[in-house]
This record gives sequence, structure tokens and C-alpha cells, in this order.
Amino acid sequence: MLLNLDHIPFLGSSGVDLSETFRRLGFRCSPDCEYRSQKYPDTIWRSNCVDLQNSWFDLLQDSYTDKANAITLGGCLFRTDNMDGTRNSPLREYISIRYDLTRRFCTSESLDDEVFDITQLDVRHYGIPLSIVGRTQPSVGLASQQLSHPNTAMTLKGIDVQGEGLLAPATLLRNVLDLSMINSLSQSEFVDRYGLTSIRKVVVVTVESLTQAQLVLESTGVHCIKRADLVVATTPWLKCAFAFKE
Repeated sequence: MLLNLDHIPFLGSSGVDLSETFRRLGFRCSPDCEYRSQKYPDTIWRSNCVDLQNSWFDLLQDSYTDKANAITLGGCLFRTDNMDGTRNSPLREYISIRYDLTRRFCTSESLDDEVFDITQLDVRHYGIPLSIVGRTQPSVGLASQQLSHPNTAMTLKGIDVQGEGLLAPATLLRNVLDLSMINSLSQSEFVDRYGLTSIRKVVVVTVESLTQAQLVLESTGVHCIKRADLVVATTPWLKCAFAFKE
């Protein structure tokens, strides 16, 4: 059985406010939280989360991001309920780093801590880093609180990459990971679909109302490109775009 995409981390340098950027895109963000790791006891990663019906975004304030005033798509993490078995699968030759993370919400005593067991892979899919994550169940009540977004976002449809010159991983990874949500387009296809020439990644999100999504984006001053069946949103610091479609 293939491992499904669990979530996408976004890494923000110290000069940008990730949660504010995603709120301007029309998403509802979780209360502030922080991650700690036994492997890196002196480090704290501050974060907010954006929950969708089938996935979530982890908005990580990353002081080690090497690009000033930038928000980058940090990779794709695929969920496993059997980390030992996954590590002994054909993925074992790609294992790079293994570490734990414990997430704690800073201002909410009603939300439990959650533990993540993460294995980074030394491989990319069309330029996107890949990892495996084992996790306890999300805190009770968090999803229901966070699934009502002003932009009416519902699900993550996928990531489209202007993939010319980027390599796909070995075939054996496709036998373990469900990579169907990461798609490569030619330069002409990418430009025709999204009207973008300087950005090479688009995160596609389905919404209940495209009209409402566009109204929210316009009200917060986010630059929009209206296409036939979707709205493309870009911000100055985000190194990818978001496309909203019904």
C-alpha cells in the first residue's frame, strides 16, 4: 500500500511573518505552537498550522533559512503507521536523517502534545525534498476548529512544478510513496495554465467558492491572476504560488 502525503512544511526566514502571509491568502491558522527535539535539545522551532480536509501546512519560522525575507516550500512528508517497516522497505537506501519532534501549543491547554517521528530521504521529486513521518493522532478538536477558512479552502489537490531540467526519483520510490499529487509540467504548459514565468511551483487547493476566495484575496491586497477555472495568488516573499479552484 502506498504512503499518502501527510503535510507540506513552509519555511520562513526571521524577516517574514508566515502566519500573517497565510491569513492574507485566506487561510485560518492554528494557535502558536513550538517543536522541540531530543536530537536537537537546544533548538526550538516556532510554528502555526493550516488544516485542510486531506492534508495540512506546517508554517515553520526557520532562523536557518538561507534566503533573506523568503518563504519556501520545504518538502513533502508522507505518513506511515509502521515506521520500522517503512525504514526496512526499499526506501532504506535513501535514508538520510532520523529525528523526533514534539509539538506543543503555547496558548491552549486543551490541545494535547503530538509526537512526530521523521525520516528524511536523500532524494527529491522534481526538486522537492521528500520525508517520511509517523505521528500520533491530531489533537481532538483541532481539525474542526481550523477547517473553516475565509477563502473556503477544502482540500489540497496537489503541487504543479515547472519541471523541465528536474529529475524524478527512481521507480522503486513510486512503489512506496504516492507521488501522484506532485506533477511536472513543461514550461509552456505551466505558463499557459498559471500565467507565471518567474515561479516554478504552484500549490493547488480546492475551494467551495472561487468567488469568495477571490474576494478574500482582493480584500487583503494579494496579487491575483484570474484564469478560466482558477485564481492564482502570489505574494512578494512566497517562493511559490497558490492556485484556488472549485
